[in-house]
Amino acid sequence: MDSITQLCEEWRRLTESETAAINSRDWNALTQAQGRKSDLRFALDAAAAQGAEPREPGRRGSIRSIVEELMAMERANLNLLSAQISSAHGEQLRLAESAQNLRRLHRYSGKTASPVWQSYS
Repeated sequence: MDSITQLCEEWRRLTESETAAINSRDWNALTQAQGRKSDLRFALDAAAAQGAEPREPGRRGSIRSIVEELMAMERANLNLLSAQISSAHGEQLRLAESAQNLRRLHRYSGKTASPVWQSYS
């Protein structure tokens, strides 16, 4: 296995880690995986610049299929993350509405007569 193929396999492993992190809403793990992928991007660029790319047409097609699969995984993670963001946004809106309802309730309840025990003091 050549260096680019090994680096692509590491990218796949990190992408799978990202998927698990997104599904479990473990944003720290997601950030760590993305940081490692950023470092890996430099290694991939360096390997390509050094001519580590396979010369045989068959191997080149193999790497092309690996890269296409990785791109599909990245798109799936993007869609999954978008769904999580949308869900979090909806939850935020519901919480804001609940907070507003509580403020209204507090405002209305604050205008009621004072409790009986205060009137006897």
